Amino acid sequence: MGKGLPNWLSSMIDPNIAYILLILGAAGLFGELVHPGSIFPGVFGAILLALGLYIANMLPVTWTGLLLMSLAFLLFVLELFITSHGILGIGAVIALSLGSLLLFDTENTGVFVARELVLVMVTAFSAFFMAMAWLAVKAHKTQQQSGVSALIGAKGVVRKRVSQNGGMVFVHGELWQAVSSEELEEGARVLVKAVDGLTLMVERVVS
Repeated sequence: MGKGLPNWLSSMIDPNIAYILLILGAAGLFGELVHPGSIFPGVFGAILLALGLYIANMLPVTWTGLLLMSLAFLLFVLELFITSHGILGIGAVIALSLGSLLLFDTENTGVFVARELVLVMVTAFSAFFMAMAWLAVKAHKTQQQSGVSALIGAKGVVRKRVSQNGGMVFVHGELWQAVSSEELEEGARVLVKAVDGLTLMVERVVS
């Protein structure tokens, strides 16, 4: 095993090292999916994952273990986009734990990942997932606040007379359709009180 390989690579043919590389590689790809455009986590993760798979191929790896770990990664990703109240996340942790324990043909070859390492890596990856999920939710809320809803409380200027039937106002550097309970002439300063779709509900700014 490891014959013909560079010394540094031969020394890495170990189930624990292969397992660590697989987990870190998956974590890097997961980070790239959560925050696309980061580039470094995706590239670094892909390299580690490829190296981990290469080393694992030199060992008695099982398809069951690999499929369970792949399923865990998929469930972690789906948890970000589907409201499952944590069910997908729990399933991912279970699949990752089982996949880690069944990754190698221990019964016939005696090759296995240290149980302590499995506990540490599963816990660490789960914590990493929760941190990434929290950052993703936070970023989503920030995007929402920077959207139309963020116009509430903003001030603008009437560009086309506004009444209950409509009009145009200039707010945050853009023209918006607007309505008001009173007629507002061009040039009047207004305050956005509410948003209904893409129509702003405004009122006159009292100096």
